[in-house]
Amino acid sequence: MLNVGAVLGLLVAGVLADARGNKKIVLLWFGLAAAFLIMLSIKLEATWLVYAAVLLTGIFVFSAQVLVYAFVGLLYPRSPPSPPTPRFPVGGR
Repeated sequence: MLNVGAVLGLLVAGVLADARGNKKIVLLWFGLAAAFLIMLSIKLEATWLVYAAVLLTGIFVFSAQVLVYAFVGLLYPRSPPSPPTPRFPVGGR
């Protein structure tokens, strides 16, 4: 269930980050990930509640990490490539 949640979370988080902005969604996702991780420490009697908690935890925990990669890419865009270095020093071998 955790991995199923991870796949679902990546799809939802990507769409939301594109629509609402990456920074807002990263903060929201990490907050919800923390809340659901705390919820996993509470004993749940019903089996379906445990499965739902694990699914929701997977949605937010794994996709929050991937959102950070995209956020860092926006903060630090790729620098232009450096000019190629010559194979041999200038003036001969």
